[in-house]
Amino acid sequence: MLLEHNISVSVGSTSGRDRARPAMPRLSARLSAIWIDDTYRLSFLGRQASARLQFLMPEDERLKRVLFYNQLYVGSALYQAPDGWRLPMPVYRSFISQRDPRVEEPGVDLSRQRMWARHDGKQVAVGPSHYTFGVGVIMDNPTTPGRHSVVTSEGIEQTRPQIGLIIERDGTFWEGLRACVRRSKIEDITKHLFEVTRTGTAPKHSFCFRIVGDAAVSIPPEAAIDLDRLLDSLVSEERLEACISGRDERHCLWS
Repeated sequence: MLLEHNISVSVGSTSGRDRARPAMPRLSARLSAIWIDDTYRLSFLGRQASARLQFLMPEDERLKRVLFYNQLYVGSALYQAPDGWRLPMPVYRSFISQRDPRVEEPGVDLSRQRMWARHDGKQVAVGPSHYTFGVGVIMDNPTTPGRHSVVTSEGIEQTRPQIGLIIERDGTFWEGLRACVRRSKIEDITKHLFEVTRTGTAPKHSFCFRIVGDAAVSIPPEAAIDLDRLLDSLVSEERLEACISGRDERHCLWS
C-alpha cells in the first residue's frame, strides 16, 4: 500500500494519556481519492480548480467505459509512517462489476448481492456506475511533468512523475473532453496539452477543457501504466471474493 508522503501524519500536543495522534480522517480521504490498489490516480477534485493535463494514449484506446464500484472500504492494514508511527489505515478496493456486458465469463456480483452499512448505521444496497478509464500526466508547466513523493508500506520514500489513472464518471469529465475534441476538431488527444477546469459543487461537478499547447513530454517505460492489465485485475472474480466474501453485513461503506 502506498501513501503520499506530505499528508502522512499531523501531530498535535501531548498531555498525559492523550498522546499525539495522526490526523486520520484527512489521510483516509486522500488515500481513498488517489490510489487504486497500488496504482496512482489523478484527482481533479482538490483545492485547485484547474490543472494542465497531457493524455498518454490515443482516444480510441483511452475509452474504457465500464460498470464500476468506486473505492469500497474492505479492511485495514498497518502503515509505517516516516516519523515512526505504525498506523492502522483503511484499505479501499475498486471493482469492475461482474454484470458489465464485456465480462466474458461473469461470476456473482458479490458487492451488489449484499447490504452495506453507512456511517449512520443504515443498511443500503450498492450498485455500480458507469466510469471511463484513461491514463495521463499532470504538468507543472508546458514542458515539465509534475512530480510527487510517496512512501511505501515499508517506509521507503519514492519521488515519481505525476502520472496516473484518470477514472471519472463518463458523463462529466469525459463529456467535457469530447466537447473540446469536437469544438477544436482534433484527432489525437495525446498531441495536445489541455487545461482542465472544474466548476460547480459536489456531486454535480462539470469540467471544461481547452487546448493550451502541444504535448511536449514522453514518459519513460518504467513509469508507464498498463491499463489493460489493471482492468483485468479489477474484474477478477478471485480478487472480488478475497476482498468481499466473509465481510460482516455491518461493514462500513466508504466512498
